[in-house]
Amino acid sequence: MARQDAHDGGSYLKGLPDRVASGEGGVIASSGLRLLADELLLPAAVLKRSALETNRRWMREFLQKTGVLLCPHGKTTMSPELFAMQLEDGAWGLTAATAHHVRLYVRMGVKRILMANQLVGRANIEAVASIIAERPDVEFYCLVDSVRGVVQLSEGMRRCAPGRRVSVLLEVGAPGQRTGARDLEAVLEIASCCAANRDAVRLSGVETFEGVFTAMADPDAAVCGLLDFLGEAAREIDRRGLFDSDEVMITAGGTAFFDLAAGAIRDPRLSRPVLQVIRSGCYLTHDSSLYERSFTRILERSGHLGALGRFEPALEVWGHVQSRPEATRLIASVGKRDIGSDAGFPVPVWVFSPGRDASPRSCQGEASVAALYDQHACLDVPADFKAEVGDLIAFGVSHPCTTFDKWKAIVVVDDDYRVIDMVSTAF
Repeated sequence: MARQDAHDGGSYLKGLPDRVASGEGGVIASSGLRLLADELLLPAAVLKRSALETNRRWMREFLQKTGVLLCPHGKTTMSPELFAMQLEDGAWGLTAATAHHVRLYVRMGVKRILMANQLVGRANIEAVASIIAERPDVEFYCLVDSVRGVVQLSEGMRRCAPGRRVSVLLEVGAPGQRTGARDLEAVLEIASCCAANRDAVRLSGVETFEGVFTAMADPDAAVCGLLDFLGEAAREIDRRGLFDSDEVMITAGGTAFFDLAAGAIRDPRLSRPVLQVIRSGCYLTHDSSLYERSFTRILERSGHLGALGRFEPALEVWGHVQSRPEATRLIASVGKRDIGSDAGFPVPVWVFSPGRDASPRSCQGEASVAALYDQHACLDVPADFKAEVGDLIAFGVSHPCTTFDKWKAIVVVDDDYRVIDMVSTAF
């Protein structure tokens, strides 16, 4: 069926009024729109420029302090404008999750791509193999964690890109968790299979994702154990001469434990040079719950990092107070279609009454989300909570990934919530 736009002038972008709804050119930046004057079509997602700049500076200083490289996970935002910020800040490359991400990154001009996943399936392998064959300027890595995976990938490369090789990282994992070889015997079997298929694959390093332990009450010991196994795997592969690259990549480090990962991969004791890479993606926007708690633990573990300051939550979703049917129940016009809830409910952070308040009032710790529907949030509030129908209310997110994917465009605001820019997404 042919697509029909809902409006003759083209498609609307959620959150933007008609005069700027197309998001074209510099129209947004020069629009003069003010969120606090109720000039956006709420609900609307916003990024605070000052918080983005604080988080960029923090990570730059952390990388300088530790000497590790950053290949941030792009799935968090899938935003070319935010990717450009990260690359401008010196990111070594960008991490992808799927073959679709890989081809999008290439179109965006990204030259180093680490696919932190197994590349399986005929169409997926063909898509990436064609990039390897046609774009020698693109440096690409993916993961393997089984003999079958190595064989399937090798066969696909011979079929689709004969004479070319794909660089692979051997993934290690923890029993009962996600992907990855579970013991040293499996690691060496996979590494040997890579060596036997060296015409198609190049074993270039080892990888793990310690973020599988984020939900544990006391995860540090489990994280350190997995990182120790990562180092052991690298040393044993190296001792047996099974790496097939001049440099060996050792990579770990989601957003929750990047301090531990950076420490663990800095001293691998291998016979050849090492690329030490962390892959934190959520640092740029941070959040108001899951990663805020994780970051507090990072500062408690690594007290010297406190001198760098703190990450600040940059991403907020604003809506209206739509109803107050009871003194202690408030309904806001923000729901699952607007904000993620996979890692906990959104966090009410600000309330603002146009015409009455000079600036947003903090409501953290005072209001809480009790239920989230498609288009509504139900909040528990004290009976004396100052908010009326039509007031503006802002929510911080928990785990930014599943809020970004609900927006094709997100406006950037200054500290007075004046719209100064916009970023797009490519989910």
